[in-house]
Amino acid sequence: MNRKKWIKVWAVIFILFTLIVGIFNYLVDPMWMFQHSFKFNNLQYAFSEKKLKTYYLNNNRNKFDSLLIGSSRTTYYNQNEFKNMKVFNYSISAGKPYEYIDFINYYKKNTEMRYLILGMDFFDSNINKNENKSKKIINNRKLLEGIDSSNLLMSFIKNYLTLDMIKYSMINLVRFTTSKTGHRSYNRNNIVLVDKVNEKEVERIAIKRSKKYYANTLSYDNKISSVFNKIKNNNPNTQIIVYTTPLSKPFLDYIFNDKKLTKYYFMWIRDLVNSFGKIYLTTYYNDLSLNYKLYSKDGDHFYPLIGKEITQFISGSKQATSTIDISNNIMEINSNNIDECLDILKLKIKSSGFDS
Repeated sequence: MNRKKWIKVWAVIFILFTLIVGIFNYLVDPMWMFQHSFKFNNLQYAFSEKKLKTYYLNNNRNKFDSLLIGSSRTTYYNQNEFKNMKVFNYSISAGKPYEYIDFINYYKKNTEMRYLILGMDFFDSNINKNENKSKKIINNRKLLEGIDSSNLLMSFIKNYLTLDMIKYSMINLVRFTTSKTGHRSYNRNNIVLVDKVNEKEVERIAIKRSKKYYANTLSYDNKISSVFNKIKNNNPNTQIIVYTTPLSKPFLDYIFNDKKLTKYYFMWIRDLVNSFGKIYLTTYYNDLSLNYKLYSKDGDHFYPLIGKEITQFISGSKQATSTIDISNNIMEINSNNIDECLDILKLKIKSSGFDS
């Protein structure tokens, strides 16, 4: 076979292989660029959530009138459980409040926002030596601009005619065949699915994670209040609901065994209330934190059942819908009762064996 024929053969092989890769990635659709749903693509690996959820939003903008945003802890909250709201859950792994501003603005471009629900983590208020805020903001804006500047065909070619995406398609296929969610999976409706973890394993993981999360804390981020204020001031016509995510006893013990972190904890609560006027606090010693082995998978990511209780409570349905009376695990703090609430929290900390 001469050289020209070899070139033609390899060209045909390359084209066929590329087409097979593209068709396979299209059918599984791990980036949520399209809206088709089959049994084999109904468990989606939670990677690059900023991209996944932005594509999902762009395909479904007319379905929503409210926005929920937070970190991976808030991804566990089912967007369909809010009462009298059509919520889009734009929460992202390792998301921070200063990042939320750009994603909130992106959501508002072509979508109504009656309510903005913010899931706040205590961890976010601390300066971490490993974090580069400016770089993350720049990368987020590039990502959002890149999605807007590319048409669907260009996005398909860029994302799905690559071997890199095969890895994620295969992970999704494996999850379908084994029915295992891994650390966390989504269905095609942006709802998180998780497998329950053995309680002894939850305890081990929680103790390990609590030390890891606060080991790199340098100080309290005094600029966090300006971020809160910016979110508030940027959305004057939107009703903002703020809740804090629950933490397990090992996490709380670690925080309150450290006088510096305890001080930051109270500063964080005051900053939230000063900026937003009212918050729903779940981050304290309560039934959720004490029974974390039953209610969470790792000490700081609580199962969707807990998310359901919290979402229904903060959106107006305050009647318990399960064996958990969530009203005993949420403290409503506002500018009028904050001193009284902080005194109650100090007593809870003291009764747990720590100085406040």
